Amino acid sequence: MAENPTRVEAFSDGVFAIAITLLILEIRVPHVDHGLWNGLLALWPSYVAFLLSFVVILIMWVNHHELLRMVDGISYPFLFANGLLLLTVTFVPFPTAVLAAHLGTPEARTAVTFYCGMFVVNALCWNVLFATIVRGGLLHRDVRGGGGRAKGVLRRHGHIPDIDDRGVVSSDARIIAERRALDCVDSVVLSRRTTGGGRCLM
Repeated sequence: MAENPTRVEAFSDGVFAIAITLLILEIRVPHVDHGLWNGLLALWPSYVAFLLSFVVILIMWVNHHELLRMVDGISYPFLFANGLLLLTVTFVPFPTAVLAAHLGTPEARTAVTFYCGMFVVNALCWNVLFATIVRGGLLHRDVRGGGGRAKGVLRRHGHIPDIDDRGVVSSDARIIAERRALDCVDSVVLSRRTTGGGRCLM
């Protein structure tokens, strides 16, 4: 297929926009039985979960935009691989809601594990998409023109999975970033249990 990826990007942008908008729907207006300020403060797990997921989806959208800038054409495997990635993106609001509902409870670790697992699956889908692009020869000539030059472009966009001499795809930079975010959630959970407050250094 010689078609350019413009329509794919437009469709994907719509999915990212819907997913990132749905995040705010999980933050409900608090009851004011014990005062509005107390009600707003009690929603801190929802604020944390919303902020984390909003930032992650925003980063994924930027990554997706940068990745498609390197694509010169599309294929059916590429369309399905992109659809698989978008499936994980649309799923983000659900584990976000689970995290918000249980972040300050004894089930916090389970919620964090579920939240982490979702992003592990998402990272694997990025690998599948990038591998499909590389194997399908869909990269621009200036990107694939010479192994060293291609690697230089990919490393400059550290969020995009790199590809080694054997053609093995990895996403170390993405995994490290996601681990830092998830470690931040875990530290907040532990701090709330022990001291009643928490601080996270990214």
